[in-house]
Amino acid sequence: MKTGFFSVYYYIFIYLLLAMDDDFIAPEMRLFSPKGDRLYLTANERARFLGAAHQEKPINRIFCHVLHYTGCRSSEALELDFSRIAVNDREITFRTLKKRKYDQQDRIKQQQYRAVPVPKERIEHLDLVFGVRGIQ
Repeated sequence: MKTGFFSVYYYIFIYLLLAMDDDFIAPEMRLFSPKGDRLYLTANERARFLGAAHQEKPINRIFCHVLHYTGCRSSEALELDFSRIAVNDREITFRTLKKRKYDQQDRIKQQQYRAVPVPKERIEHLDLVFGVRGIQ
């Protein structure tokens, strides 16, 4: 199988397409949408995604790894900054972008964040590519 630029972005597109389901409100975890569409990649698709990512430049590869190992949305990964990468604690803190911005009384809610543990190798790769420790 030939991998490369197109393959990585194809899998990102599929990843995002499967994750989109704005008309469903229930908070519980689910594998399928109300229409019966699969919401997540299979193990084989995830392995192929990582395989294609390994053929990319380091900056694109780390973006794919952040998506894969944290389960964040692409928009959450793109808005990351160095202050939310805890190298020593091996976690990345994401600003949750899909939460509702207003409560039931129509008041503005505070921004919500979630810390996600990341494998040691991925955090070290982030540090290697971006020099996170030096910037912090």
